[in-house]
Amino acid sequence: MKRIVLSLVAIMVMSSVPFSEENIAYAESTEENPPEDKGFYVGLAYSHLSQDVDHEELTTNYELDFNAVMLGVGYKYNPYIAVEGRYYISFGDTDMDDILIQADLSILSLFIKPIYPIAPEMDIYLLLGYSLTEAEHVPTMTSLDEGSFSWGGGVSYDLTEDFSIFAEYAQLYNGTLNGFDHVVDSFNIGVTYEFRQNLF
Repeated sequence: MKRIVLSLVAIMVMSSVPFSEENIAYAESTEENPPEDKGFYVGLAYSHLSQDVDHEELTTNYELDFNAVMLGVGYKYNPYIAVEGRYYISFGDTDMDDILIQADLSILSLFIKPIYPIAPEMDIYLLLGYSLTEAEHVPTMTSLDEGSFSWGGGVSYDLTEDFSIFAEYAQLYNGTLNGFDHVVDSFNIGVTYEFRQNLF
């Protein structure tokens, strides 16, 4: 799943990297007449969550892979900055080193989202914020209920004026609890709908 998401991001970016006449015209028009690209938006994505757990003294190390749904709500102040809140919830079986186990993972995140348009229909962006992560692993009797700085980045492509698709990576948690080091990553593929209803 990680390779698929990274490949999609690479393809989407490389398809827009060549600085053709269209790109130059777009850059000039953006500087002279910034488009009215702001307002509320919502997002829905499939998320592949990965949780790495390590305890150096106990020589314990394992990885859990979750299928999850990500729901997002945000506000775009202009074409270059947005704020976004997200909620991740896992579903189905959890894979721990090729063994299916009972485990649940939910994450609540708040991000500042710097955006850079690289083509008329394509943006790249960063995610910088904070996440609250809650995880329960029944077989290992370990749990996680902590907050952490979160970061990531991605690329989005406009299908229409209101709908866009995106692919991205984010690290949602990185910390130590009761001697166990936890790292939670997400690889997301989803769709966004913009309402373009402005607050300012």
